Amino acid sequence: MPRVHYVKKARKDNPAVQAGESYYWWKFRYGRKIYSRTRPKRYRLTRSAFLGTLWRIEDGLSDSVTSGDVDSLIADLELLQEECESSLDNMPEQLRDSSDSGMLLQERIYGLGDWITALYAIDWEVFTLEEAAAVVQDANPGIA
Repeated sequence: MPRVHYVKKARKDNPAVQAGESYYWWKFRYGRKIYSRTRPKRYRLTRSAFLGTLWRIEDGLSDSVTSGDVDSLIADLELLQEECESSLDNMPEQLRDSSDSGMLLQERIYGLGDWITALYAIDWEVFTLEEAAAVVQDANPGIA
């Protein structure tokens, strides 16, 4: 994960701001600098498609709960689980159980399944946002 730098006052114009404005920048290894007016969300600081999607879903959890759009959150998790299953199915048979990649994919699939089950079990009309977040955090086994 790249280090994020904060600049209080730009000396010259860049793609994000004009001279005198504050901004953030970060750089991936062997990549170009990326500029932003606002602090980047953690899903923008990874090149892993899985982690980027997972973190975007986690960050959107509170927005989904308050807007009542939990079904789309669960659908996103199910889609991510299907992508992991597809990747596992595309692996050669002998690598699925013995390789680190195969075991990692299996852990992710099981972890996402547990998380989806926990989300289905929550009665969203009764729980407060903090209680729901605690249940979801307990169900999320750190599948990164």
